[in-house]
Amino acid sequence: MLLSRTKPAQTPGNAISTDPKSRSKVPTLEEFVKNRDFTGALTLLEFTRNSGKGDLKKKIYGFLFVCFRESIALNVYVALCYYKLDYYDVSQEVLAVYLQHYPDSATAINLKACNHFRLYNGKAAEAELKSLQDMSSPSFTYAKDLIRHNLVVFRGGEGALQVLPPLVDVFPEARLNLVIYHLKQDNVQEAFNLIKDLEPAVPHEYILKGVREYLKVAQQYFQLVGGSASECDTIPGRQCMASCFFLLKQFDDVLLYLNSIKSYFYNDDTFNFNFAQAKAATNFKEAEE
Repeated sequence: MLLSRTKPAQTPGNAISTDPKSRSKVPTLEEFVKNRDFTGALTLLEFTRNSGKGDLKKKIYGFLFVCFRESIALNVYVALCYYKLDYYDVSQEVLAVYLQHYPDSATAINLKACNHFRLYNGKAAEAELKSLQDMSSPSFTYAKDLIRHNLVVFRGGEGALQVLPPLVDVFPEARLNLVIYHLKQDNVQEAFNLIKDLEPAVPHEYILKGVREYLKVAQQYFQLVGGSASECDTIPGRQCMASCFFLLKQFDDVLLYLNSIKSYFYNDDTFNFNFAQAKAATNFKEAEE
């Protein structure tokens, strides 16, 4: 999910100071929002997520909604933050307020589709994007490549080799999703070539760089993400810890983590196969199921 990098709205009297003496000081959330710099506020929220400061995140969201209810545009940014925190249902609720005012917003509809993908399945997500295409909205034009990219994801990789390669230097997610496609096709070398020079910076990049032939490095990458304060209680974080213990052959610990997230993967064949392998390794009879 990407946002337009347009310059935030400002008025002459409320611009954040650019004096050299103040450049070392990061503006507060209140300053960002006062100046309608929602991109800056979003960046601060993302930094807070990566720092693992859960209490501060809750305080920030409360502050935003109590003090700036009249700013409808704020809803789509806060919805994106909730999406990044894996609170997809909450993201939907916040986003609905924005969509009531701007039902043809490509950014909002795309985010709604991404929420549907996480909450339900690819078909539900694709249906949301189809409604945007049918509208022939002017906002669809600038989002065309992003939507083509997301449709590949929603369709389980269909058309990946045609759509994703030209986008790997446009959207960071395109490279990562192309790596996922090659891994699912057992094209390990192709996946490795795409990611070998990438220095991981966010959890998903660590996860994907861990899925390669250097098992010790892979185990360390998985542990780095799964043990971090910002990811330990997320679904990807628990998947990472399960993968880490799987590589260490500590299958009781694997089951501990997989059991905590199995309700999210009830019909996922890959998850069920890995779950069965872990159960078989610990002599559980239900592994046959």
